[in-house]
Amino acid sequence: MFDRRQGVLRGLPIASVGFVGREQELDRISPLLLGRPRLVTLIGSGGIGKTRLAEEAVRRLHRARHTPIYWTQLAGLATDADITAIKETIAETVLGPISVAGTSAWDGVMDFLACPDVAQNARSVLVLDNCEHVLRAASEVVVELLDRVAGLTIVTTSREPIGWVDEHLVVIGPMSVDESLEVFRRRVELTGRHLTDAAQIDMARAICRHLHGHPLHVRLAAARMFYEPLPMILRQLTGDVEDRRMQWEYGLRVGVESRHRSIGDDITWSYNLCQDDERLLFDRLSIFAPSRDCHPEEPDTLVAGGAGADLAAIEAICSDDTALGADQGGAACPAAAHQPSTLLPRSEIRVLLERLVRKSLVSAHNSTTSVRYSLAESLRVYAQQRLVERSTGTTDELARLARRHRCYYHDTLLEARIRARKEPKYLDEVRIHEWTRKEWSNIRLAIESSFNDPGRSEIGLHISMTLISLQVSFAVSPLPTTRRWLETALHTARMNLQWPTQSHLMALSALGFVRLCEGAADRGTQALEECLVASTSDPDVVQRLRNNPETDVGLPAEIEFAWGTELLFREHSVDALMVLDRAAGKFFDNGDLFGELCVRTFEAFAAGFIAPPDEALKICRGYLQSVVELDAIGTAAWGNMALSIALARAGRAREALLAADNAIAAMAQARNQWGKLWASGFRMFALAHLITEGLAGAGIDDRRLTSFASEIAQRAGGMAALGKRLGVDIDGLAPLREHIGTAVKAARSVLSDSAFEAAYRQEALLRPTRDETMRPAAGTLPTGEMLLGLPDRSDTSPVWHALSQTEREVAVLAAAGWPNSAIAARRGRSTKTINAQMYSIFQKLTIRSRDNIIRFVPDRQREEVAREHAQRPR
Repeated sequence: MFDRRQGVLRGLPIASVGFVGREQELDRISPLLLGRPRLVTLIGSGGIGKTRLAEEAVRRLHRARHTPIYWTQLAGLATDADITAIKETIAETVLGPISVAGTSAWDGVMDFLACPDVAQNARSVLVLDNCEHVLRAASEVVVELLDRVAGLTIVTTSREPIGWVDEHLVVIGPMSVDESLEVFRRRVELTGRHLTDAAQIDMARAICRHLHGHPLHVRLAAARMFYEPLPMILRQLTGDVEDRRMQWEYGLRVGVESRHRSIGDDITWSYNLCQDDERLLFDRLSIFAPSRDCHPEEPDTLVAGGAGADLAAIEAICSDDTALGADQGGAACPAAAHQPSTLLPRSEIRVLLERLVRKSLVSAHNSTTSVRYSLAESLRVYAQQRLVERSTGTTDELARLARRHRCYYHDTLLEARIRARKEPKYLDEVRIHEWTRKEWSNIRLAIESSFNDPGRSEIGLHISMTLISLQVSFAVSPLPTTRRWLETALHTARMNLQWPTQSHLMALSALGFVRLCEGAADRGTQALEECLVASTSDPDVVQRLRNNPETDVGLPAEIEFAWGTELLFREHSVDALMVLDRAAGKFFDNGDLFGELCVRTFEAFAAGFIAPPDEALKICRGYLQSVVELDAIGTAAWGNMALSIALARAGRAREALLAADNAIAAMAQARNQWGKLWASGFRMFALAHLITEGLAGAGIDDRRLTSFASEIAQRAGGMAALGKRLGVDIDGLAPLREHIGTAVKAARSVLSDSAFEAAYRQEALLRPTRDETMRPAAGTLPTGEMLLGLPDRSDTSPVWHALSQTEREVAVLAAAGWPNSAIAARRGRSTKTINAQMYSIFQKLTIRSRDNIIRFVPDRQREEVAREHAQRPR
């Protein structure tokens, strides 16, 4: 039996000064330690802060409970050290100078830890730090200890789980941006430098983002300020194969473990623990866009932003037994341009991915229905450089994988477009748009990499045009992005002696169409007229078409469509109806039913704007009826918009308001900001007609009229702000400009100039929210008192009720100050589940901090928040 002081701390490193942040992580770890688990493992990539978190957590436990802590550092052991070496290291920590007479050191450890007077509660904690390189032997030792010592809790830190059946895993992710910036600032000061102004802080923040909040990498980047200023450091973080972070020298020789002396050393430690096939897949994963892992309090993460890849893409691009479609010029993307020494069969990709996730080299991002895999930027840079090293004299591995990557995204989008061509009813509009959002970083990478690959720019052009034809460029990305891609591709094509091909003419008409939709009317017309002349070889074709729009000069359907759009958006001409109808007929004759549907949408718009009211109602209702049968949310929304404008012009403002609100709800559900811009303008026009009716004695009281006018002013300000964010000049969209002008004039007839300007400055009305997915009940009339998008703490708040019942309950606890781990314990759910619910709450309320939740809580639930605040765990 061994005696010793209660509350001993043995082997624990001397506490570092200035532990920064990580309260969320400690909120997860501390309850586990207080709950007497048998095994808790902190896992994460190298240098992510597992050791420091373990130190802080056990120090807090020791201060609170006087629990004996024994800290064993395994990093000094050789890779694959045996069980004996690990036991000797643990014995040295636990027994220290105590002499163990008549028994082996290991038996002495067992007796000592099992001793009932080790503490009053017969409990102690053994920490095994850095287990990943001796995982097999460490696992056996852990199991033996857990079997023989009942009062023992083991805490391990590792880049890979121990693998015990009841192991509690705590995944340690990146720090928040603010925490990273504080770590950066403190490390910079050690070099004798300081962050002195806002510009330097912004650059430091950008560096932290490039290093995805990785504490070790942030500190190493800050140490570079001894050698060079912030702008030079930032310029070296390109995120691609030219990135310089792996070549940074620091001069660190003592006081830090060798694997933590550079970013490259840190990653190499994990890389060398992988098998050959795991390394090969890791290297190939660098062909995908990098992730932007972030702290749980920053919900705009990869899953929302789109990076990494799903399993289907990884299997198709990274395996050696998958053939892809056609690259530019019809050249097939082969399954493998050469045979590497290690092959990756498609059937093994999933297993290899899971191993890499387990080893903290690949991040897995789980949603409710799928999982995506990604490499953080530093890991991606490292892997790309290894991929370059795998190249041979005849094969550039990075270029080969880049071509396969482009082929995959080109083929996937093209397949969706081909299916829609024949069966538009089966185009799952929401699904393709959601898929595109998740894959947007990879789609962008595929397009832009094609421009950097000589002779391969055509595939980027084809992808861009497919995005436009699927309406993705309106629903998913700002129009200027796609427009710039078209301009780049066409500029490259002009250098080609074969200019213009039929594909180039289609792209030129698409460019004109996109510019018109941006509100850049003059530039759109310029591109379209160039296309018309080039496609007919008739220098007078533009004038002839303007003089005689009823004449069919044999233009392809796509160019005819763009021409009809020009007549609608720029000229606001009744001739647009005739030209668009002709374009729709040509799409139908070509067997492109989806193309016909898109043109009919614009034709309904033109009718709503231009045709006589009765005829406009007939056309718009017929169109809406036809698209409702297709069950396409976005297309039906455009039909509601067209109907709304026709109803308003026919003097049926209340019905027009309901149609506009249905369109707004559908556009919000589809997250289509361009469409939301238009739908909001139509609601303004309907409100303007209600004001006109009220002023003419229709029985609408002054309070309602003021409410309508205030909403018009708010929407006008919101539309101006949203248009700026989207890169859309509303003044360049003739129909929208005219009807907004009518609405503003009506609002100013009710409001004073100061009241109008005050309401105009409230831009929140058009910020991207999901509260507008609540469609009004049939036959009801939403009024200006229910301003969609504005916080409303009444019992009928559309913002608050956009949350599910479960999300509202979680939001109340979060507003009361409960951490996620405590909410999980309170509700009997996992912390992972609560994290996902908090992410959804942040998205629906469009906030970035839990402190902002209280603004949306209805008044009747404020007392509940106060009660929960008083009961929150300390």
